[in-house]
Amino acid sequence: MDLDIDKFYREGFLILENGLTPKELDCLRNECDALVNHIYNIGLDILEDFGCVIGNDVNPVQSKEKYKSEKETYRRYRLQISDEYSVDLILGKIARLAGRLLPSTRNDKNDGGVYLFNEQFIVKPPRNSRARFEWHQDSEYMDEKSRSVPSIACWIALDDMSKENGTLYIEPYPIIEVQAGTIIFMSGFVKHCSFGNVSSCFRRVYMPQYSAGIVYNPKLSLDQDKSGKQLLALGVPCLN
Repeated sequence: MDLDIDKFYREGFLILENGLTPKELDCLRNECDALVNHIYNIGLDILEDFGCVIGNDVNPVQSKEKYKSEKETYRRYRLQISDEYSVDLILGKIARLAGRLLPSTRNDKNDGGVYLFNEQFIVKPPRNSRARFEWHQDSEYMDEKSRSVPSIACWIALDDMSKENGTLYIEPYPIIEVQAGTIIFMSGFVKHCSFGNVSSCFRRVYMPQYSAGIVYNPKLSLDQDKSGKQLLALGVPCLN
């Protein structure tokens, strides 16, 4: 797939239409729907209890393994709610695309590889104007040291996106209305927002984030990699 790398560095984002095949799209939709159904089955609410953001911790099958930093352990963990095709998509195809846009940070602290840094489904329930995200930058949730490792978000539309169902706005550009299967790559410094979903259907997005090195948390955390350092989120190596 062709990526306009210069455009990404100029504007901080890039839209790739038809980024996913129908099969890839169905895999992510099925996984998203399984997690949404699990949330409702245990009596919780997507908006009130999760703020429309469904992360790894929602997995109904608990794991004590180091899935946050070890590739094969992550794969085994994900296969409990997904399939090989979906896992290969996350650690393979999407990671390769993100890697083409990430600058290398090869130095004594980072090996210059591509890591799955975070992943989440963003699901807006229908007929709900409160399912919105104010203007923000993804990097504003990270401290200065963590921001020094380049990262990129891959905002993947699992449904056709429109103003009605709460699509993405990126400053200073107009509303981003795209078809399902489109991938919007965004740097951590791009300011963006989205409004409520007043349509009659759920609005689903899958958003993995990749980094050009492992991002550590300067604060105390229970999640550690093999070095014993504290992970900010995930640190799963891709492409190797």
